[in-house]
Amino acid sequence: RNLEAAGFCAGYDLVELQLKNSSSFSEQYDIMLASGHIRRGAGSYRATCTPPSFPLDPEDLIDHVRVGFFSIRCIDGVTPPRNGEDLLLMGCTGFVTASPKNKNGDDIDARIHGDRIDWTLEQEIPNVRMEDFPGVPFNKTVIAQNPGHFTLCATVKGVEGCLHGEVKNSP
Repeated sequence: RNLEAAGFCAGYDLVELQLKNSSSFSEQYDIMLASGHIRRGAGSYRATCTPPSFPLDPEDLIDHVRVGFFSIRCIDGVTPPRNGEDLLLMGCTGFVTASPKNKNGDDIDARIHGDRIDWTLEQEIPNVRMEDFPGVPFNKTVIAQNPGHFTLCATVKGVEGCLHGEVKNSP
């Protein structure tokens, strides 16, 4: 607020402080030490960008949302498929997570994107049943019901990612 009151456009993405007061250039500073103390002086300066370019809104930071299984549990005798196969066997329950990512594929800190997420499930017949994961809005529980395809999508700050899954009979 102090920088904005002084005529600067300022943003902080929990890694670097970004500043500009013209359309000529912007500057970036790393102001937080790992100890939680503020870094002062010339050591905090990181870069000057010409022309200026830095996102100020979470929407600008989110490049994509990865939606995928992080665990699959099955009834006795059914071997669960690997998480990355986007496959769920009859008799199995999958646990899905949505992770907002930046352009480098790194997770975006939840303090930046918040806890608002919208989930949608598309399927021709009830191939899966989706349930909330207690206390974690970015996770869902998916229970296999009938063989076939399903699409489970998550939207965070206007950016959507989808899991294109399939339910198959157990071998």
